[in-house]
Amino acid sequence: MPAAAQSVVMVQPGQVGQGGIVQRPYASPWSGSIQWLAMPAVQKDLELIDEQIEKINNIRQEMQQEMQDAYKNLSSVPAEERQQKYYDMNVGLAERTEKKLMDVLLPEQRERLQQISLQMRLRNYYALGQQLTSEDLAKRLGISSEQKERLLTIQRELQEEMQQKMREFYAKMNEEAEKRMFEGLTSAQRRELQAMMGERFEWSAWGQSAQGARKP
Repeated sequence: MPAAAQSVVMVQPGQVGQGGIVQRPYASPWSGSIQWLAMPAVQKDLELIDEQIEKINNIRQEMQQEMQDAYKNLSSVPAEERQQKYYDMNVGLAERTEKKLMDVLLPEQRERLQQISLQMRLRNYYALGQQLTSEDLAKRLGISSEQKERLLTIQRELQEEMQQKMREFYAKMNEEAEKRMFEGLTSAQRRELQAMMGERFEWSAWGQSAQGARKP
């Protein structure tokens, strides 16, 4: 990634960035229809013909080239202005790209693509609450403020439950892996290995405390 892009630090909506500018949420041209239309399964579902696929590929290449050119231009922009300009560039490019893509598709293909895009958004269980309470869905479904609060609470509960299940799953997998591997050693080799390792050091990527030592 170009240096200009790497230097950008995205902030949450409403936060004040450099220069006192209220930043908006990050928008990437790659997060629109272009990502789904690159998938053979989606192309097949939409029944795209070769001519449409070729046009979509050309649009993707044009977008990528425009991004590269924009990154080069941003390298000369003062740091305090770069974040906002980077955001504006992404939003503008995303809108232009989306329009070009929709012009390639037939009305029924556009409708089906919207359905697929929505399905994929809602399959991300870790952000399902945010998706259901996003502006477009909340308005379309008539979700109330109380419902939004409840949905986000449910999401936090699900995230905590999933993290706990993942901790338990990986802990069990580690125990089983150690047991099976150490069974391939003799008793003397296991004792020697234990002496080499010393007292077991417990750590967790999940921020949990040590759970006690296991010996080979």
